[in-house]
Amino acid sequence: MLSLNQVNELFRYEPSSGKLFWKNRFNNKEAGTIKKDTGYIQVKALGKLYYAHRIIMLMLTKGYDERLQVDHVDHNRLNNRPDNLRLVTQHDNLKNVSKTKTNTSGCVGVSYITRDRRFVAQIYINKKNTNLGYFKTFEEAVKVRKAAERKYGYHPNHGL
Repeated sequence: MLSLNQVNELFRYEPSSGKLFWKNRFNNKEAGTIKKDTGYIQVKALGKLYYAHRIIMLMLTKGYDERLQVDHVDHNRLNNRPDNLRLVTQHDNLKNVSKTKTNTSGCVGVSYITRDRRFVAQIYINKKNTNLGYFKTFEEAVKVRKAAERKYGYHPNHGL
């Protein structure tokens, strides 16, 4: 990672927009391009590629443990405003993921079991998938899953 001094020499950050700009380079243009496979803004500086949100977090915190991850609270990978970024462990970052494209039930952790004609609610706790029960209705399964998310510290945006 770049040092704080290098970052401050190369970039200017605009908190109100969440955008990163080059200082005295490229006429103060916005830094970075969107990486197609991840959707994050990526910046090439001093011959290496960096994610803009990590550079911005370094500027905001004046230094942080690089083992931590930068979470986009609202799941918008282009929103690098200070109120949308937080430092978390990988474990906590997984408690604020978007619903996947392959989700067919509409709720993370709730599935329909065709052969049983009922819904199952599950949640990931302490590195293992935990069954929360089987339910006749989707609404019951969602209610139990959401209660478990609150109990185990999942972010309110998890699954949105």
